[in-house]
Amino acid sequence: MNGMAWPASKPLLTDDEFSKVLQEDNDASIWLALVGAALNDPILNRIFALARAKGWSRFRTVMVCSYVMAQRHERMIQREMDRLNTTLPPPMQFCVKCSEDLFTSDDGGKTVRFKTSEEQKA
Repeated sequence: MNGMAWPASKPLLTDDEFSKVLQEDNDASIWLALVGAALNDPILNRIFALARAKGWSRFRTVMVCSYVMAQRHERMIQREMDRLNTTLPPPMQFCVKCSEDLFTSDDGGKTVRFKTSEEQKA
């Protein structure tokens, strides 16, 4: 799976499609919807092809798909965390009233108040 791209934010089924499948309350319908949705995802499509070739059970196939989806989620979250850690946020601006109410404590336990931009300039 290394180096392969996948749709990071597009769900396999829309909420409406998923709701309709669940309303049928039929394992076969759910399975067929999952197989059909996986056709649009190159890696999941390969998993289903491998499952057919190896004769995997539905349970095993779903477990492998779940693992792949969990890995995607973990990597997507890690990329977002890395992006946030390397991006400097804009400086926070507080009005005088808000600034008087906002306090924080440093590592030594000392309580300090956030300063307004006017106070920071002085």
